[in-house]
Amino acid sequence: MNNRPINYNLERKLRRWTISDLMKYIAIGQGIVYILMYVWPSLGRMVYSMITLSRGAVLSGQIWRLATFVFVPPSSSPIFALFALYFYYMIGSALERRWGKVKFNLYYGVGMICAWLACLITGYAGNTYLNLSLFFAFAAMFPNEEVYLFGILPIKMKYLALVDVLIYA
Repeated sequence: MNNRPINYNLERKLRRWTISDLMKYIAIGQGIVYILMYVWPSLGRMVYSMITLSRGAVLSGQIWRLATFVFVPPSSSPIFALFALYFYYMIGSALERRWGKVKFNLYYGVGMICAWLACLITGYAGNTYLNLSLFFAFAAMFPNEEVYLFGILPIKMKYLALVDVLIYA
């Protein structure tokens, strides 16, 4: 009889399909798209319009959008975008270290599938709530981890998560 945990077999089977440092590649991709939009607006808008997730585009055969929508950058000022990309990378890397690359890739993949379902229902979906779910997972696992608001004010993750819950509620 096999005494290994059930998830050991799943991890062994999925390990070769996973991407190490997944959030690094997602943050870099979002950064490239953001820079294109900021430095070369016409090309940036074209790339942006080709990677967003929309039901009509996917149903007309543009299936690459099912993967590329994760590279849509946060729409904001350059300073906030830089902060957001670093933050995504930081929390994603910490979760990958804690869970392992297989579980982290599986979590992100299930989140992508949920975005696809939301897109089928509403006609459009993005990566905002997928990245927000990473934030909540990080805050649940590391509630006392501190980040510095405005670079000087230390705030624990559990309080940032509570503020976000109130904002989205």
